[in-house]
Parts: sequence; C-alpha cells; structure tokens
Amino acid sequence: MPASGLSTPRFCGVFLLLTSLFWLQPVFSTPLPPEIDESSGLARSLVAPERLWTHNDTHPIAGGDKQADAVLFALDPSAKLIGRLRLTGVPQRDFESIDNLIMAGRPTLVVADSGDNLLIWNDYRLWFIPEPSTEQLEKTTETRPIAVLRYQFDDGKSRDVEAIAAEYERDNIWLITKRPLPAEVFRLNLSKATAIPEEGEISAHLDAAPIHHAEKIGKLGNLAPTSALRWLINPLVGEQVNRVTAMDQSPDGRLMAVLTYAGVYYFKREPEQSWGEVLQSPPEHSQPLPGIRQWEGLSFNQTGDAVWISREGHGKDGLISLPLPKPLSQE
Repeated sequence: MPASGLSTPRFCGVFLLLTSLFWLQPVFSTPLPPEIDESSGLARSLVAPERLWTHNDTHPIAGGDKQADAVLFALDPSAKLIGRLRLTGVPQRDFESIDNLIMAGRPTLVVADSGDNLLIWNDYRLWFIPEPSTEQLEKTTETRPIAVLRYQFDDGKSRDVEAIAAEYERDNIWLITKRPLPAEVFRLNLSKATAIPEEGEISAHLDAAPIHHAEKIGKLGNLAPTSALRWLINPLVGEQVNRVTAMDQSPDGRLMAVLTYAGVYYFKREPEQSWGEVLQSPPEHSQPLPGIRQWEGLSFNQTGDAVWISREGHGKDGLISLPLPKPLSQE
C-alpha cells in the first residue's frame, strides 16, 4: 500500500489522472455528431479536400438483435456532418476501417468488415464504394458497392483486424491484426476484388464471390511506449493499450502511421522498400496521445503534415488533429 494510505486501485487511478495532464495535447479537438458514437475508421476524401469519412462499428451481437445500418458519414474539418452514404444491401458484421483508393479510374472508398472480437468468423470482406461528388452527396445518399474482396487468413485461423491501408499504386492492401497477440502483418492483392454488377441482390453476389488468402508477411515491429510516463504506467495498463486499432499511408507514400489506444507510431520507407519489409522493423518515430482512449480512426490530412484521429464514445475529443513529430515534418 502506498505511504499515503491509498489503496492500490485508488493510487493507480490518481496516478493515471495526474499523468494524463502531461500527455501530448492536440492542436484541434471537437466532439463528433451524436449519431457517430462508435467511430472506428477515418479516411480523407479523394474528391473533396475538406471532407473526412467515418463509420460506426456496431455489429450483430450473438443472441441479440443489435444491427447497424451500413452507413458512412461525411464530415467537414470541424466535424460537422455534411452527408450520409447508405450502402444499399450491404450486410454489416463489424466495420473496423475505411481507406481511399483509385479503382477503375475513379475515387473509391474501401470499407473493411474485418472485426472479430470473439474470433469466430471464417472469412472477412472488403467493400469498395464509389465516392460521391459534392453535388451527389445529399443529406442521405444511397449507393451500392462496385466490388467486394472476400478473404481468410492463409493458415485458416480467425483474426480480429481493425487496421487496413490501401497501397493501390502497388496493388496491395495491408492489414495489421489486433488480436490475438503478437500483432501480425498480412497482405492482400487489390486485383483479386470481385466486381459487383449493377443488378441483383448484393448478398447473392457476396455468396458467389471467391475467397482469397491474406498472405502472412511477419510480425509487426515492436511498438515501445511513446514517452517516459508511458514506460512508467505500462505495467499498470497492460498489453491492451498496445493493440493496433488503425493505420494509414501518407499521401506521398513515404510514411505509414499506426495507431494504438495510447500512441501513434510512424514507419518510414525508401522508394525501393516494401511496407512488408518496413513494418517488421521498429518505427522511426512515435508520439503519445492525449490520454488512453478508444482511439480507432486514423487518417493523414491532405498535405501529409498532420493526422486526424477519432475515437469511440462521446466527448469533446471525438475528433482530434496532431501535427507530425518534428523530425518527420522537417524532412
């Protein structure tokens, strides 16, 4: 028991409260709209520079009837809701990530139905959604996917994935597992996606789509605590805060940011290097987040000199912005 007479749990709580005062503070912080209460993914737009995309991760619960509509939300930089994109006919289990890419010459969003907290699913899905123009994006716009990529892991085991990043220039989609630990890096070939015709039930097209194997590349490089304070409290908070919840490639393809509940880690590559090689090494830089929260959405901004981060739940820090660490921003 501490000398002050506090019980151990209370001492730990006070310690966490005090240390939270010294976390890195964001340059921007704002609540998310009330209907976005489980923001689990974040992506910048390839159509409108001032647009961000996010989604809830709500999924069916075994024995229950909880089921989210498959909806993507468009936000402006102040987190004002500017439109909804309803994915007609798309069954949603557990949306955990969103990214942007170019498919067939058009800006496209890729949404990962890849969450599996209980490790019970046999296969997972990436949905490819054409991004609407500003004129097309009304308060609620309906659309259907143009392709789907069904996959399972090459050893046949179930995994929970919340982090995907599209590297469409090299035909890759990268995945980092959240559970089980240790975190692993996998790769999918973007060209394996199955086109979805404009007619017919989405569920029927999904059932007919072949299942491809995600190739295991190796283990993710060690994510060390992001500050001296994090080193101190690491034994108290355990391994949960080190689980990977999101990733994103910078617009110039030079950096890969990886998010956990407590920090952001930046991997850097040279032009001739593959992310599969780089992600198995320790990151170049890291930075702590403003407290340990359910940070689950991550996207570089349009210029690549800062990252947007969103979290589950309500609060004044639902969406924050952090500049890159100085060594990276000065390169």
